[in-house]
Amino acid sequence: REQGSYLLGSWPLEWIVSSSIMKKYNYIVWVGGVDNYFINYSDALGDYNYWISKGYDDVVLEKIKEK
Repeated sequence: REQGSYLLGSWPLEWIVSSSIMKKYNYIVWVGGVDNYFINYSDALGDYNYWISKGYDDVVLEKIKEK
């Protein structure tokens, strides 16, 4: 194991923290394989439109969970 990594049960602590933080997000905007996470649809749509306006054509807005 890497120095500075901690285990909680059988899961590394950084995975548990990351997972709990990610649960609050509802949308992902993918730009050429890079992910940007959003809680609100309007923010995600704004980011999507921003990248399209910059000429990117590999942009995807994905809903990741139902409310």
